[in-house]
Amino acid sequence: DGQFWLFEPKDAKQPLPVIVFLHGWSAMHPYTYNGWIRHIVRKGNIVIYPRWQKNLQTKPGSVTQNALSATHRALTKLDGKLHAKADTEKFAVAGVSMGGIIAANMASLRDTGLPPIKALMIAQPGNTRKKPKGSLYGARITLRDISSIPKETLMLVLVNSEDAVAGKGDAKHIFKNAANIAPENKNYVIIRSDRHGYPPLI
Repeated sequence: DGQFWLFEPKDAKQPLPVIVFLHGWSAMHPYTYNGWIRHIVRKGNIVIYPRWQKNLQTKPGSVTQNALSATHRALTKLDGKLHAKADTEKFAVAGVSMGGIIAANMASLRDTGLPPIKALMIAQPGNTRKKPKGSLYGARITLRDISSIPKETLMLVLVNSEDAVAGKGDAKHIFKNAANIAPENKNYVIIRSDRHGYPPLI
């Protein structure tokens, strides 16, 4: 428990923004998101990749706490000695699939001991409302009451137009029920398929 990976720019001289990247179900190793992580780091950010799931038998009820514990442990390393120093005034959380649900849950909690979450990106969150399709998405997680997410939080919710696994139900629910966030601080984006060329981008 509490395992994490750290990715950081080389030879950083000043405190850097921190992005917690929460993987999807069964994507415990960061190589799944290697291109995305490299892009974020090259922009001058530290990425914390918590392994919130030990294996496919990890109980969904424990995953939010697992992510919090791993993030706490990672932040203690970011003190400017062996690793870069964290700028805790610039702290964001991004989550994909079940990681998106965990990201929303983390943002709704109080007294976690983490820095305030300034920005929240939730990509293809789901699915808490029906039995998931496919063996790789084998468990459901409970979405907390997210109405208490602070109004100044910047929130982006991403969905895919033809996502048959996570769907759009949780994404719509999160966007609507994060009602405390000011309308100008949140956005809902649909990534649409493109069949104009070859291969089609689905």
